[in-house]
Amino acid sequence: MEDYTLAVINPAKIMAMMIIDLLADGASCAKDVLAKNKPPMTKAQYLESMEALLKVEEYGDDSEDNPPEQAGVIL
Repeated sequence: MEDYTLAVINPAKIMAMMIIDLLADGASCAKDVLAKNKPPMTKAQYLESMEALLKVEEYGDDSEDNPPEQAGVIL
């Protein structure tokens, strides 16, 4: 249980505390961060780059002994 706490619970608490800090005082800290930093890509560019990484790989023999429905597919 200690490993779970260290791996999951504590990081979640830290992220929650950071969100609280960013949203306090009318989200002034969050607005400041957004104003001072430009994202490296737009949402559309990010989604396009993620879709470019998506691929389907088939493996196995395509002979009659191993029809395509039995060949492995990795998404």
